[in-house]
Amino acid sequence: HNEILREKTNWLNQQNFAALQYNGPNTNLRVGLADDHEWMGGASKSQNGIVCNPNIPSEEVFTTPHCLKVDGHVSSTKPLSHQGSLIEGIRVEFKDGWGLLRASNTAPKIVLRFEGTSQKSLDGIIRKFDEEFQKVHPNLDKIIDQI
Repeated sequence: HNEILREKTNWLNQQNFAALQYNGPNTNLRVGLADDHEWMGGASKSQNGIVCNPNIPSEEVFTTPHCLKVDGHVSSTKPLSHQGSLIEGIRVEFKDGWGLLRASNTAPKIVLRFEGTSQKSLDGIIRKFDEEFQKVHPNLDKIIDQI
């Protein structure tokens, strides 16, 4: 078991990938990897010599993304939850502001909130949200409440 995971991490490390590309329904995301990243997984030995298999049965291997080398968009095709709590809104941070999307509490609509450091940045954030929404549903303006 650990031998197979080690073979996989060794192969991934030999490839020296610069980025990972994710494509799917309304998803096109490129995640750059950190310089000198290393793929890891399976058993590891602690400083006191104890061998541990922390990710069984998930069989996961992992590496380090670069926080400044992410570009694209992601969508979810199923409801999202975190530690048992349903995620009811999404906030997207930009270098010059943010956008928030959530379901309305009082009407069958999607509510959007935006903030920018200037009118130009605010307009750009709203435009980016609109472009992404149009890819999903060309008539979204009928259900979106912009405030």
